[in-house]
Amino acid sequence: MPPLDRFCVAVQFVSSSSQATEPLTRWTFTATQGAHGDVATTARRSMNRAGPSSSQHVRVLHTITTFGTSSGAAENTRLTLERLPRDRFEIFLATRLGQSMQTKVPTDVKLLQLRHLVRPVRPFHDFWTLFELYRLCLRWRFDIVHTHNSKDGILGRLAARLAGVPVVIHTAHAIAFRASGYRLVNDLYEALERFAAPLADTLVAVSRENLRDSLSRRIGRPEQHAVVYSGLDLGRYQLPGVTSAKARSILGLPDASAWVGWFGRFSRRKDPLTFVRAAQIVLDGFPNVRFVVCGDDPLGENLWASVERLAIELGIRDRIHVLGFRNDLPLVMKAVDVVMHSSLSEGMGRIICEALACERPVAGTAVDGVREVIVTGERGGLLVPPGSPKELASATLALLRDPIRARHLAAAGRGWVETHLTVEKMVQDLVDVYESALLTKRPSPS
Repeated sequence: MPPLDRFCVAVQFVSSSSQATEPLTRWTFTATQGAHGDVATTARRSMNRAGPSSSQHVRVLHTITTFGTSSGAAENTRLTLERLPRDRFEIFLATRLGQSMQTKVPTDVKLLQLRHLVRPVRPFHDFWTLFELYRLCLRWRFDIVHTHNSKDGILGRLAARLAGVPVVIHTAHAIAFRASGYRLVNDLYEALERFAAPLADTLVAVSRENLRDSLSRRIGRPEQHAVVYSGLDLGRYQLPGVTSAKARSILGLPDASAWVGWFGRFSRRKDPLTFVRAAQIVLDGFPNVRFVVCGDDPLGENLWASVERLAIELGIRDRIHVLGFRNDLPLVMKAVDVVMHSSLSEGMGRIICEALACERPVAGTAVDGVREVIVTGERGGLLVPPGSPKELASATLALLRDPIRARHLAAAGRGWVETHLTVEKMVQDLVDVYESALLTKRPSPS
């Protein structure tokens, strides 16, 4: 018998409880034999739908609560929407419309409005968001629902299951049960995540550290979890011919012996107050250094006033140049010598990954997925415990005083990013997650 090259089995069924308007489902299982005799199997599900479209593609709905341009989760989701293969997937996005990332969504993605979706816990709005998501799932008959933030993640998973969506995926871009400054709120989110975990076929973490953290808190079963690193469009961080001096000139930054950058939201979790206190110590040890700050306050935590007040009290406000939120982040990173990162918790630390994509060394905090990206003193920069201005300043000074070592660390970090964090790898890993989950949803006998 000749070697197996390819076989294909198609199964059609209609559930005994289905009405005439219910979709007819076709599953195709395909196996291919490789050069070494290994057999890879994939599955594809298509529908002769009674819904608004007759597309034979796999329908995927993405949901996200916070969809602003300063959000790492939003950027990750945007890249996923942009790069998922169109020959295999029909792509939808459900969110509260009018947020700043919406203008960057590809035009072939179908936008669905969630009028009541808000980030804080609001029982009235949350109930209606659940209802909106349930109705969308019934109307469009999605094959996959993929949720991205805590609020839409809990409501979206529940709505998808109630509506009978075959595959439900949730990505935890950050640690929801450490995001608040109030223990009661964190405990509530931990309990909700534990409740919602069984509703998903796959729980995607953006780092192995996050996965271990979830399992240690009994969120999901080990076999439910997968790790998909958050990818970067590396071409965006290539600025040929732009030196540090030229970048500073373009940005209008004054002369200084060195520049240190801080990038992020003015939120409790990003801990900008520790950055300001560390900046004062750095100035004592490297007098002509200056600092550039890029960030905003999309979550309304109103920390900027506290940051500015502390800088004034410490007498360093004139050394800190605030640029606000910037769309040209790679240009600003090119202008600095060291990136300082003070977060109390992270999913993976997108700013850190972007700094390394720009070959900038990082003085950061040893939290969560950051410890996968940076191996302190070997790759990427130096890490210190969170909430310690003195140690953060010491790491920053060490990088400023030894620029050759700093460049070697940054180059090693760039190499790791190029290997592990391309957007192409991220999307392929997600496609593998989708197809693996679909493969388990074989039709039951009628």
